Amino acid sequence: MGEWTVPKQTFYNLPEDKRIYIENCAIEEFAVSAYDKVSISKIVEKAGIAKGSFYQYFDGKIDLASYLLERIAYEELAYIEKNECVSLNESDDFFDWLRHQIGLSLQFAFSNMNYIQAYKRLLAVDIPALNDVLARVTGTIGVNFYVKKIKIGVETGKLRNDLSPEFLGQYVMIVMFSLLDSYFKTGADDGTTVNEELMTLINQSIDVIENGIKKKGDSRC
Repeated sequence: MGEWTVPKQTFYNLPEDKRIYIENCAIEEFAVSAYDKVSISKIVEKAGIAKGSFYQYFDGKIDLASYLLERIAYEELAYIEKNECVSLNESDDFFDWLRHQIGLSLQFAFSNMNYIQAYKRLLAVDIPALNDVLARVTGTIGVNFYVKKIKIGVETGKLRNDLSPEFLGQYVMIVMFSLLDSYFKTGADDGTTVNEELMTLINQSIDVIENGIKKKGDSRC
């Protein structure tokens, strides 16, 4: 297995619409069943393929779950980049952009509740292989996404330059991911509303990132 978990080449040899259908059938099963209850038999039956064909595409359930984690992360990133109406330049504020980006993440989540339910269930699995994939997804995809924006802020003098963009990107990612992770582990099941408490926490967190926790007007003795 390489750095990134991928299906076997035979999976990519399938027509795109068939690949997507198989993936969606798998996501639906992971969305309603705990990992140890997920049935490959149910997935292949719904997808209309032979069970033997499944093992020509994936080595097993862990490889399938790992692939789905990555697919969900990449699709969210693609959604955000496609729908961004705020792009950072010299006149833009990083923190306004961050609020906008979090809003897009929530829109994606509520438009793809099967993804979120599957992701939420996979987060609860304590399997090293899946934990490694999750760490790569958040560390590589998520952090790099923020780092690119932070570098623009540093270059335009809007963000401090005495801390590395990589550190700041990881810090922002950890804060935002922790909030969303906590929320989707405990709520958002109906997919119809944005939790007001969550938005308050997000705005407070962004405010702390922007302004720190020191009381304004205080000075050191």
